[in-house]
Amino acid sequence: DPEAFGGLNAFRHETGFLADICREAEPLANGPKVRVPGDRAHQAFREQSENGVVLHPEIMQRMAPCLEKYGLALPKTI
Repeated sequence: DPEAFGGLNAFRHETGFLADICREAEPLANGPKVRVPGDRAHQAFREQSENGVVLHPEIMQRMAPCLEKYGLALPKTI
């Protein structure tokens, strides 16, 4: 409960500050940039929001019978 430790705003400020310090840390030689939990998922969300979600072809094939059952067309892109 963040309210028990200085309030929600203070908690957000401190955790944001800590995450920023971690991200700014020097990576290992030839290593990727430093990330914190959630960074990769947040990046994927942004990319998929802009460009759509790529589904494995098998997923679309498995959806086809359900779509046909209800008279819906299988979309080329979603």
